[in-house]
Amino acid sequence: GHIAATAGEAFLFGRPVPSVAARRRIGFLPENPYVYPHLTPREFVDMCGRLSGMGGSRLRARTKEVLDKVGVLYAADRQVRRLSKGMLQRTALAAALVADPEMLILDEPMSGLDPVGRKEVRDILFAERDGGRTIFFSTHILSDVESMCDHVTILRAGRVVVSGAIRNLLRGDVVRTEITVAEVDEAVRRRLTEQWTVHQRPGVLVVEVTGAAAIAGVLEQVLAARGQVIEVVPRRETLEDLFMRRAL
Repeated sequence: GHIAATAGEAFLFGRPVPSVAARRRIGFLPENPYVYPHLTPREFVDMCGRLSGMGGSRLRARTKEVLDKVGVLYAADRQVRRLSKGMLQRTALAAALVADPEMLILDEPMSGLDPVGRKEVRDILFAERDGGRTIFFSTHILSDVESMCDHVTILRAGRVVVSGAIRNLLRGDVVRTEITVAEVDEAVRRRLTEQWTVHQRPGVLVVEVTGAAAIAGVLEQVLAARGQVIEVVPRRETLEDLFMRRAL
């Protein structure tokens, strides 16, 4: 309700936006959460629970439960200003979960997390989804979307350009094959580069081709020059491929 709509209308749980009653059924995690630096994670999550109408022993137990779930319980009584960005992100996620909302709205939920933290947060979101909670999240990390979401909408310049179930949007057939080779001389490398897309990586070349004839052509040239074929990997369409194909 801070900004008036220029057109159209929106509803949450059948109630027009803005609606205090509907907001109580939502947990929100912004991309850059602000947590009062003089509070501890326990105090901040407790405060968010009270704002959602919770209180008493139920709130104390739920606060401990969600802090433990996101991996911050060991630092629950440490002032927020002493926490890392990743721990701050986890604290904000605990605040989004504390009132046991029906829907989670998450903006870049993996921001600031290390690889272990990313996996742990993914596992939490999978568990919430499997428990029947609806999760709506926005991100630029398309691999996260592909691994976690059932339905995707891609926006470009404020307009929907792709929308639907991921399983229906992505092509199921092989769209390209990546052939990784090594120990090829300069002449072979030059010929491969002239004919196909080639990526230079430490100690190897990765050649991207389409079709069985192209695979055979690469293998023939490399083996004839006594090069080494490390792997031949067929690739199906990814969400990034779909984005490049439909959204640009």
